[in-house]
Parts: sequence; C-alpha cells; structure tokens
Amino acid sequence: MKKLYKSNKYKKYNLRHSIKQHESNKRYKKWKSKHPVDKNIIPTIDKVLNAGYNIVKVPEKFSFLINTKEVLMLKDKIKILLENRKKTYINLQQVKVIDNGAITMLLAIMTEFKRNNVKFNGNFPKDQSSKNLLITSGFFEHLYRDYSSNIFDEKSDFTYGKNNQIITKPGLKVIPEYASQICKNVTKTIDKYHHTSKGLYRMLIELMHNTNNHAGNDQGEEVWWLTVHHNKEKKTVSFIFLDFGVGIFNSLKNKKEHRASNIYQKLKDKILHGSDAQILKLILEGELHRTSTNQKNRGKGLHGIYEVSCRKQIKNLYIISNNVYSKVCDNEYNLMGYNFNGTFLYWEIDSESEVIKWKD
Repeated sequence: MKKLYKSNKYKKYNLRHSIKQHESNKRYKKWKSKHPVDKNIIPTIDKVLNAGYNIVKVPEKFSFLINTKEVLMLKDKIKILLENRKKTYINLQQVKVIDNGAITMLLAIMTEFKRNNVKFNGNFPKDQSSKNLLITSGFFEHLYRDYSSNIFDEKSDFTYGKNNQIITKPGLKVIPEYASQICKNVTKTIDKYHHTSKGLYRMLIELMHNTNNHAGNDQGEEVWWLTVHHNKEKKTVSFIFLDFGVGIFNSLKNKKEHRASNIYQKLKDKILHGSDAQILKLILEGELHRTSTNQKNRGKGLHGIYEVSCRKQIKNLYIISNNVYSKVCDNEYNLMGYNFNGTFLYWEIDSESEVIKWKD
C-alpha cells in the first residue's frame, strides 16, 4: 500500500480529486450565500399534517392568569395526545398575549413528551413581543436539558434565559439550596440591602414540601416547576409555582389521615351551601388545622403562605387549584367552571415588599 500512495498515477488522481472537491465546496458556499437558511426554520403545518402530526391550536390569549379556562382545556387536550402517544404539533402562530405561567405549563407538558419519546414540534407566534418572551424565557434551553440528575448544581440549575430561571428537580422533596440561592438573586434585583427574605424562603420550602407530600396520588410523588422572572428595570421579581398533582381539594379527600376524620366535609359544614372557593379561604386562614385538631396550628402549609402575604412580604398572590380561582391579595375566591388537577401559584416581590431579617 505504501508503494501505491507514492506512485505517480495515484498522486495525479489525488490531485484531480482535491481540485474537484475544492471547486465543489466553492460552488456550494456561493450558492449558500445567496440562499441563507433561517436557523429557526420549522416545518409548515401542511408538512406536519402530511407527516401524521396532530395540530393543537393555542388561543390568542395564552395566559394562565387572564385566560385560565382555555389554557387548562388546551393542557388537557395535549395530555390526552401524550397518553395516546400521538405526534403533536403546537401551533402558536395566533398568540398575541403570552405569560410565564402558560410558558411554564407548556414546558412541563412538552418535557413529558421528550421523556416518553413521543414526537412533537411547533412554531412561533407571529406577534413579535410574544415570540421574544417565549425565546428569552429559557423555554428551549430547559426543554432539551437533562433533568435526570438529583444533585444541586448552582451553575446549571440557575441558568438564565435573559431574565428567567426555570427550575425543577424530579425526585427531590425539598431543596433548601434552591430557596437560599433564589432569595439571594431576588435581593440583588430589588436592591433590598442583600437581606434574605424570610417570608420568601419559607414559602418556597412549604411549596416544595407540599407538592411531594400532598400533590401526588397513591402511585407516587409529583414533580414541581418553579419559574422566577427578574425585571431589573422595575425592580420586581415574579414567581410561578406549578404542579400537575391532584389539587388541594382532591388531596384533602384522598389522603388517609383526612379520610378518617372527613376534614373536607367538616369544612363544608362550617359554611352555608359551602363551595370549594369558600373552603379554600378557610384553609388559607388556618381553619383546616383548627377543624382537624381543635387547636390553632399556625404556620403550616397554605396557611403559612397566607401569613406571608398578609405581612406584605409578597404581593399579588394568586392560587388556582381544582375548580377554584383565587386572587388572595384582594380576598377574591371564585369557581372557574372547569377542573384543574394540580396547583398553580403566582406572586411578586418588589422594593416595597417587607423583608424581615432572620433572628440571631
């Protein structure tokens, strides 16, 4: 073989081949310069229909807070396709309003498509502001990230979009390191003298704990999702906490310790024609623990979160679970007319929020 490579015949062949290859590359580069390829190019709806995809049209107002019922109906439609392992295409073209709550919900579902090896695709909103929010949210970075690790990693777990942190950690109940790091980042944004917010820390711990202990059914634990959005210009930080568990009221009905004493029914008996909206108000105000133990058991679960809101350590608190939509900050509790098997919370912190120091 060594003699072959040194022969004049081979050298001439190799030279001709190299020249042809070089000319071919030059022609391709010239053609490519006249036909630039968009890096964000996505298959058209006609193409995905021909490929057997199921098209899911997203509503114009893709907002968990503004258009809750339609967003929940969309979520259930996508989950049915996932359960049936159907190829799914998310059509976002008509979206004109979008928020981090809807983005977090969509990310949580599409991550399940990825984990279960079910094919999916989608497009972008034509509305430029909606498109920009979707891209800068960190949605795509987190969609294709590996969530299998159960080890806290500050660098990878706190990767930003431009202003967002999207966090989840399947399999872990409570992660104090997350809560501590989030509080530090928040104080930097709102310029609150770098004090750790005791109320925010407590709230994050309670939510992580409650999801794994109460959100899941008898088959196992539920995954929580947390989105933290920093608006450095307005010095405001907003939060989304989401799980697709059984919801607050189904949890009360299903848990063994509650079945025996029938806490849910006792709460209903306390109010005339008691609805779940009124029951949520009682739970937040601490009536759940007083009903079950006849004691004033303060600072537990949702009641602890309610206390944080009352002390103005957070603002604009919303809680959506099962069939109840509540704007806690305005003492508004309403029935939605549609059931959400899960729990969604939204709240904000700004420079006016009270920051209570830890006691020495």
